[in-house]
Amino acid sequence: MFKIPKFTLPVLIVLLIIAFIFGASGFYSFQREKAINLALQGKLEQAETAQKQTEEKLTGAKKTISDLESKLQAANTEIQRLSGDLDQQKAVNSETSAQLEQTKADLEQQKNLRADLESRLSGAQEEAKKAQGQVSALQEKNNVLESKLKDLEVKNQSVELGTVIVNPESTVKAPVQKKESKKKAEPKKKAAPAKKEAVEKPKQPEVVPVATGFEGKVMVINKEYNFVVISLGSKDGIEVGSAFSVYHGDSYLGDVRIEKVHDSMSAAGFVSADLKDKVSEGDRVVRKEK
Repeated sequence: MFKIPKFTLPVLIVLLIIAFIFGASGFYSFQREKAINLALQGKLEQAETAQKQTEEKLTGAKKTISDLESKLQAANTEIQRLSGDLDQQKAVNSETSAQLEQTKADLEQQKNLRADLESRLSGAQEEAKKAQGQVSALQEKNNVLESKLKDLEVKNQSVELGTVIVNPESTVKAPVQKKESKKKAEPKKKAAPAKKEAVEKPKQPEVVPVATGFEGKVMVINKEYNFVVISLGSKDGIEVGSAFSVYHGDSYLGDVRIEKVHDSMSAAGFVSADLKDKVSEGDRVVRKEK
């Protein structure tokens, strides 16, 4: 029978103890590694879950970024449009400002013009008042002249103021009634040859033009208002606008034109301005041919 030496038993015990220690240590290390692996596996699963969540978030973020880029592009387009509108509005505002300044200048000019017009109007009103006073004075003078004309009409109602001119040499120094003129005309039949002489002389009409109408005389002269009153009126067939030649004796002085007609007398204005210095009361007036 094999016998184990006595000195090997402690060694075996020690070896068993060491083996047990190593085994226990290895088992502990295994358990610890297993626990660590389990922990790492859990962390790995958590990391994978987190990664999936992160990827999902990244996908959502990419989609959000895409939407934001679209919105940004739309916003840029809108900004460009608004910038164009703003530039256009600035141009309109600038033009409006220029028009406003022009309007202010025009308004100031209109104010100055209005002030000038008001000043002129005030002066014109003063002139109108003066003119009204002058018109009133002229009206008074006209009324006086009208009164004188009416008085002259009353005085001459019973007198025939015009006679028909037979030839250029016949004159009537004073108006007479028709019956008397017929009676006085009979003795002058012997003077008929004078008509032939008057007709045979071609230069005679240049001194005294042939009259074919009525003959009257100058009754009143008003040099201030440039008219005369003649002794012919509406009852003699005189109308406004009729023209008369004025003679001093056989000398032709000028023409007058009827402006106002009464029953037995008329007011006539001077055709030429210098006639008023030549005519005298009692001068003959002869109606001219139309």
